Amino acid sequence: MDAGEAGGVSNPMSDFLAPYHALTQPGRLVALVCGVVHPHSLTPNQLAKVLVRARFSHGNRPIHLQQYKLSCKDVIAAGIVFDTGYRGKLRATDDWAPWLTLQAFRDDRLASIEGAYHGEFPPHWGGRDYEADAAMRLRSQIVSGRFEPIDSEFRTVNEYEWRWLARPGVAHLLTTVPQRYADQAFAACFAEVVERALAPGPILEAYANSGTDRARHAAEVAFIHVLQGAPKDALAVFEELPDDLRK
Repeated sequence: MDAGEAGGVSNPMSDFLAPYHALTQPGRLVALVCGVVHPHSLTPNQLAKVLVRARFSHGNRPIHLQQYKLSCKDVIAAGIVFDTGYRGKLRATDDWAPWLTLQAFRDDRLASIEGAYHGEFPPHWGGRDYEADAAMRLRSQIVSGRFEPIDSEFRTVNEYEWRWLARPGVAHLLTTVPQRYADQAFAACFAEVVERALAPGPILEAYANSGTDRARHAAEVAFIHVLQGAPKDALAVFEELPDDLRK
């Protein structure tokens, strides 16, 4: 038992991840695929085919298509994915998709899942949602630190497309975003915190650890402190700015 458990203190991130860690290995892999391909949605049969193509195993034993299909019910029950109501297709929730994509990268499964997905649903596949493809690709590139393709593949990245970085477990990635994108990314996440009443701690910590010019987002940070009922902290934000900017 650690100090937090002994003192009865709950860790919000541990609580958030508990449903994922309670899944079987096939269930976790189903969840990872749903997260990586988000906002695409897939039927249990399509998910299973992607995973079979990716050739993942449990120990030394291959996981069969039927095991994956049966695991989908557990992943839905865990609240990680939901039934879209369209032909039985499942989609990861907006809160879960970013962390699942990051976890797939940490597990060295991201490239395999992407390759299997594109193998099962190639670019010329009918009914392709190219906007969803772009969102999936951008999130993958950011979690894996591949920022150069963003310049070449995207004419622009609008502010809304950075907002997923305010979701659970991924705010620290903001410190890795190159300066050419950082201002827009932080502005998007501050807006997300305010509009969705999210806990601002992870975003504020990432901001404090970044090289972003403090003056650029002083008003947003101060406003968040005010919403938290901490006017002294809001005032301190401006007091830390250079004299010429406080006049």
